[in-house]
Amino acid sequence: MHTKTLTLQSGGRLFVIGELFGHFPALGFWMRQVAFKPQLDKVVLLGNFLGYAASSRQAHYYLSQPWLEAVLGPNEAHVLDRLNRGSHSAEGTLIGQWLGAMSRDEKAMLQRALAGAPVALEWSTEEGLIVFSNRPMREDIPWEHTRSELLKSANSAQGLQLFMSRIDTLRCLGMIPGGAQRPAPGVHQNIAAFSLEKPAATHHVRHNRIIVTGSSCTAHGAQYEHQSLLCSIEINHLQSSIEQVNTWEMSLDVRHALYPASSLNTNMH
Repeated sequence: MHTKTLTLQSGGRLFVIGELFGHFPALGFWMRQVAFKPQLDKVVLLGNFLGYAASSRQAHYYLSQPWLEAVLGPNEAHVLDRLNRGSHSAEGTLIGQWLGAMSRDEKAMLQRALAGAPVALEWSTEEGLIVFSNRPMREDIPWEHTRSELLKSANSAQGLQLFMSRIDTLRCLGMIPGGAQRPAPGVHQNIAAFSLEKPAATHHVRHNRIIVTGSSCTAHGAQYEHQSLLCSIEINHLQSSIEQVNTWEMSLDVRHALYPASSLNTNMH
């Protein structure tokens, strides 16, 4: 597996979005809300951008856009493994909901797009290196070692094991006791994602880790009080620090905003 270097044009804004779970129409809605400028701005998806939603089928289009960068998460590793093995019958898994409806050409485009996506992004700023990943970096392993091991990894699933597990992340967030309280070594900041049923905040800062929270329940209907959350952070300057991170929080009504009328026809291909 590989890492990738992130670049941003002068005057551009960098938006970092947590786990999207296939709701690409929500991403389009969000872009209009923040007046996204594709010629200047960039958005980073922090993995698990595929999910149960049928609009996961739009992923290969978004991954081909020069204004979007994405790192792989467990969902993408699972789908890529199935595509590489030519196994598209996945009863009881997320891809059983939509992969079978894709044409052979669409599957090939998705396979190429996922194969080209890194497990981590590196961004060199004046204050130091920022690493974007799906799960946070471990506290006891320097980034250079993790990066070296990523290059040796045979597949994305193996590469993801170099980062925190879900239990480790819960400890880092302080939701269960113990562990992951020291800074991530070798980086200025590590920006990662984590999903909870009812996030209490849009992001958490733990030493030099920023964990963007969100909800994985976006497809389950309006019975959830929080509806659905598409949380992101915005970094306005190449010289960035935690203090310069602004937070956008969007509560998207599943019945309306998540699939606005202008996006309904795109959900079917």
